[in-house]
Amino acid sequence: MNFDFDEIIERRGTHSDKWDNMERRFGISPAGGLPMWVADMDFRPPPCVQHAIEAMAAHGIYGYFGDYSENHAAIRWWMEHRHGWQVEPEWILTANGLVNGTAAAGGVSVG
Repeated sequence: MNFDFDEIIERRGTHSDKWDNMERRFGISPAGGLPMWVADMDFRPPPCVQHAIEAMAAHGIYGYFGDYSENHAAIRWWMEHRHGWQVEPEWILTANGLVNGTAAAGGVSVG
């Protein structure tokens, strides 16, 4: 994967919540402020991600996605090869968003 972290992408004036609402919300001018958001990054995705999104857009149907098996397999592979931890499929919870995932994790019993 290729990431260009040096390319500056102007996001002000593009309906970007973190840039366009910074001054109203936090009293800091976007000219001098630096938003530190969790998921809204200011760099382009790698080409493989861009191509996958273009293919989905070309299909023209934007319904709810339901097959997370490849994603879960990748998580299990990463955890085993990177950390030596074998993750059971039923341990993986898919959440659409940080807030929902955090709320769901708060209800998980560890023991």
